[in-house]
Amino acid sequence: SDPEGRPLTYALIAGPTGFAVDPATGAISFTGSLAHAQTPEAVLEVGASDGTQASLGMVRIDVTDVEVPPV
Repeated sequence: SDPEGRPLTYALIAGPTGFAVDPATGAISFTGSLAHAQTPEAVLEVGASDGTQASLGMVRIDVTDVEVPPV
């Protein structure tokens, strides 16, 4: 909550397909896959609001290659 006790809501303003922001908690989630060779980083613009004022911020997520053995 903010200093006046109003609950905050969160939103993903811009970002690659597959990312989401939980409006109640602000937790960032991702469904899909990213390949380091094509996407070495993902940049998200996220927002928070108490219903009266809003703020925006940028989140940078570095994508790391992981060796996955063949199936």
